[in-house]
Amino acid sequence: MDLDLAQLRALDATIRAGTLEAAARALHVTPSAISQRLRALEIATGRVLLVRTKPVQVTESGQAVLRLARQIDLLTADAARELGSTEVPDRRPSLPIAVNAD
Repeated sequence: MDLDLAQLRALDATIRAGTLEAAARALHVTPSAISQRLRALEIATGRVLLVRTKPVQVTESGQAVLRLARQIDLLTADAARELGSTEVPDRRPSLPIAVNAD
């Protein structure tokens, strides 16, 4: 089973936010992208992971995949800390810029 990180993050964001639209806002993508990622994840696992109600409901199979997604997120954050990274995983990198006052 080959699971994509973007798909796992979409699952986690959807469950945290309660709707695909809110998850899309949190991840800075379209609701369609969230839906496609979740569908691809369901195809990869061969299981229904969410009941698409408002708010979404996670299935028993979804609980297992959600646990995996959150463990990967924690491991990524741990590795970033050990490597001295100042960036928080799952966030867009910041880019400082300078402009003239005039």
